[in-house]
Amino acid sequence: MLADLDAFYASVEEKDNPAIKGKPVIVGMYSGRGPDSGAVAACNYVARALGVRSGMPLSQAKNLAPDAVFIKADKEKYGTVSDRIMEILESHADVIEQVSIDEAYLDVTTKTKGDYKEAETLAKNIKKTIQDTEKITITIGIGPNKLIAKTASGMQKPDGLTIIPPDKAAETIAALTARKLHGVGPKIEEELNALGAQTIKDIREIPAEKLIETFGEARGRLLFDHCRGLDGSPVLPRVKEQFSRLATLPKNSGDVKEIEPTLKALAGDVHRSVTAEGAFYRQVSLIAVSEGRIHTKNKTLAAPSDSREVLVSEAQKLLSNFLAENPLISIRRIGVRVGELSREKPKQKNLSDFL
Repeated sequence: MLADLDAFYASVEEKDNPAIKGKPVIVGMYSGRGPDSGAVAACNYVARALGVRSGMPLSQAKNLAPDAVFIKADKEKYGTVSDRIMEILESHADVIEQVSIDEAYLDVTTKTKGDYKEAETLAKNIKKTIQDTEKITITIGIGPNKLIAKTASGMQKPDGLTIIPPDKAAETIAALTARKLHGVGPKIEEELNALGAQTIKDIREIPAEKLIETFGEARGRLLFDHCRGLDGSPVLPRVKEQFSRLATLPKNSGDVKEIEPTLKALAGDVHRSVTAEGAFYRQVSLIAVSEGRIHTKNKTLAAPSDSREVLVSEAQKLLSNFLAENPLISIRRIGVRVGELSREKPKQKNLSDFL
């Protein structure tokens, strides 16, 4: 199963500001060299219909969609929402492999007993849970392997659910263009076209030796297998390198007493994630968002810890120090992050370590 969050950055912004829903929404990475200097990080489907694409210069996007809502990317916010959604996905899977902030493979073979009807029901439950809790849509593709699940996820977007059972896999992908085969970019597509392959079915007519000669051993064999719907790669859990939570304050504030209740709750959420992962953290970070700027303040501990009390205490100290250094600041959103994670319990030092 492949779960793909629809136009994720833009969807998060629409959730936070429902008034922009239905309008072209463009999330940008601004360089700071000018009002339109930078690139499109993401956009919603309304903007895509106007020709806007990720990676496009913001100036070009503005020409294509002059009435669009332009928003500066807030990766801390998106990361926090992503973490919550990945936890929902993980609770429904045997194994989850997060491949990006908005995409993950789920092995659900055991949970569904290999039954595709059960997998469909599970997928519908996942979609409903994410919609109910996060107000964001997700597209899910189901297939016998990662390749087919990925292909299925691209067939009905947004908010889609497509199932390709094993006996239909090779037939379903046959008529798709070569570019639709996962891993085929413009350059490889051009070379495949030169070999007479316009569709995935056409690639099957190319001998394995020719594919290896043209694309090299590894890629050639991969193309030979993939065009037949074969993919033996397992769903492998990706080890998380950090946990974070971010929340909007009831009102903008620079008062430690007004901010601390939210900070403590966030630290508690982060600690639960650390505990569930069986991890130990060595770095604690405070994240503060004010007037569109993201500020961070970090503390590295002397030794890894899994203590909730230590996490809350260090987060409070970071907040107090940050406010003391920035007495005029008014914080809109506050967050807690832990990093430098390890999965092994720290060794207790004994007397000989100090001699």
